[in-house]
Amino acid sequence: MGTVRVDGLDLAYRRSGRGIPLLFLHGAFGDSRDWTAESERLADRADVVAWDAPGCGGSSDVPVGWTDEDWADAIAGFVEALGLDRPVICGLSLGSVPGKAATNCCSIPMTFSPARFRAHRSLRRPTTRSPIWRATT
Repeated sequence: MGTVRVDGLDLAYRRSGRGIPLLFLHGAFGDSRDWTAESERLADRADVVAWDAPGCGGSSDVPVGWTDEDWADAIAGFVEALGLDRPVICGLSLGSVPGKAATNCCSIPMTFSPARFRAHRSLRRPTTRSPIWRATT
């Protein structure tokens, strides 16, 4: 588990793999461990980062007066601190709200997808149950 400092907050995260940058944002009362299965499954083709949101897991507590803009700024600062280039952001439940806000109001290029997302083309792999797989084997 790593930690970066963003605007006075220590933000904890788990990172694995190589490839397209993919940032997972957990829901309320969760932390980066919520994305363990997805992180393991995608690590062979993505630079998978799952953060502990402020106030969760190993991250600093949320300051008094924390706003929606602060959430967006924390995500943007986190992305910048880790050097993620044009990450795909996947937010689950409450994690989708600041994820969407960050992609709308920050100058760092990011793509947002809610957790029910269809994976970016470079992350998809046919399975044996896939019609594409059956048609090519």
